Amino acid sequence: MKFRGHLIDNTVKSVYGLAVADINGDGQLDIIAGSTSEPISAWYEAPHWKRHLVIICGYNGEGTNLHLYRPENLEKNRWHKETIDDGGLGVGQMHVLDMNGNGRVDIVASGLSTGNVKWYENQF
Repeated sequence: MKFRGHLIDNTVKSVYGLAVADINGDGQLDIIAGSTSEPISAWYEAPHWKRHLVIICGYNGEGTNLHLYRPENLEKNRWHKETIDDGGLGVGQMHVLDMNGNGRVDIVASGLSTGNVKWYENQF
């Protein structure tokens, strides 16, 4: 077997999580990558791997919140914070995918400090 590598992004520091899913419903698999040193997750849109900074969430010690941050103005480092779970999940791992086949991406996360697994259905 022979493989050929394709560089998608060489600016991410300390990549921690990686997932593959059809984020925008176009039938092509996209890539989501998270970083432990930056509060940023990136969605790389197939087929040209355009980078979108769309999701930030995190686990900080014994915290029990899950937040979604969307960029408002990247030049001024402004983000809109949306609370997904306030007090019920200390995120250990997270996956973003369409759980119920309705064309919208959902969040599935496990709680490191809370000892649970939750599915957050996208209502929009």
